[in-house]
Amino acid sequence: MQMDSSDDSDFNFDEDGDNGYSTSSEDGESIESRDHDVSGDYNENLDSCVIDGRFVKINTMMADDIMNLDFGSEEKAYAFYQKYAKCTDFIVRKDKVYRSKVGKQIVMRQFVCNRNGLRSKKHLTRVNRKREHRPLTRNNCPARLRIRYNPESLRWRVVVFEGCHNHELTPSKYIHLFPAYRGLTNADKAQVDSMQSYGIKTCHIMGYMVANKGGYDAVGFTKKDLYNYFGKKMGIDIKDGDVVASLSYLRGKAGLDPMLYVKYEKGSNGKLKRLFWADGWSRNDFLCFGDVIAFDTTYKKNKYNLPLVIFSGCNNHSQTIIFGAALVLDETIETYTRC
Repeated sequence: MQMDSSDDSDFNFDEDGDNGYSTSSEDGESIESRDHDVSGDYNENLDSCVIDGRFVKINTMMADDIMNLDFGSEEKAYAFYQKYAKCTDFIVRKDKVYRSKVGKQIVMRQFVCNRNGLRSKKHLTRVNRKREHRPLTRNNCPARLRIRYNPESLRWRVVVFEGCHNHELTPSKYIHLFPAYRGLTNADKAQVDSMQSYGIKTCHIMGYMVANKGGYDAVGFTKKDLYNYFGKKMGIDIKDGDVVASLSYLRGKAGLDPMLYVKYEKGSNGKLKRLFWADGWSRNDFLCFGDVIAFDTTYKKNKYNLPLVIFSGCNNHSQTIIFGAALVLDETIETYTRC
């Protein structure tokens, strides 16, 4: 049913230095607004939200109830519709954005079912395709929620609500597996971080969270999400200390290998611009077999996306040997000269 009410210190060891589009809309209409607001933590309860200071079961809301809502911001409206969609077994995405002619301010937003729209015909009829078509997932589902900004009340009011779908909805027992409805809340992050700091294994943390919240469908994330969170967190902790860790490692090696040569340069922002190193074994090899040197800069497949330069040669057994290596910021003559 559709409801519509309108429309970078140079130094070294050797002391060298919306899925949517915009249209125009007039912003002069006055829309009567009611003092209804939706607020609170939309992820706190699965099927309820706070309206007018009271909890309301979303599953019991009728079309007229939704049409009577207004919101303090478009983000609150989107959060509400996301929760409504989760309770009613579908997924939401942002759609059209309408802007005023003067100032280009957003005056209307529309949120739709993720199966709204159709795949462009040019992709279906292309004859020079190298891959098979992905399965069709959109079938022009009409379900949507449209809100309009009222400049008089400074609130966003629901002007269009369509609750019917033209496709089979996702079974309730699987809806929590969609990425749109998965993620760790701030409370979850604080709890799992605390448990990890005491040495508890990730799998055991997941088991505790599931038991504590009453099941996998209520925990709000999967085991893979938890592993990804810890991995990303560790990457962030390590990333800023990579330069210090690398140089500390090389300083330690210098105590064991007096022939180790290291030269590096950092930028004004503390980030490493270039780093060259060659150990004693490599330098001895260079003295014996350094008549011909080859260097290769094709190794750019690292997380810093920097060229890794390998200086190599060949010994008397026709074996490849390494004379040194460098990480550089770019592949210019100046960079190679300073290495």
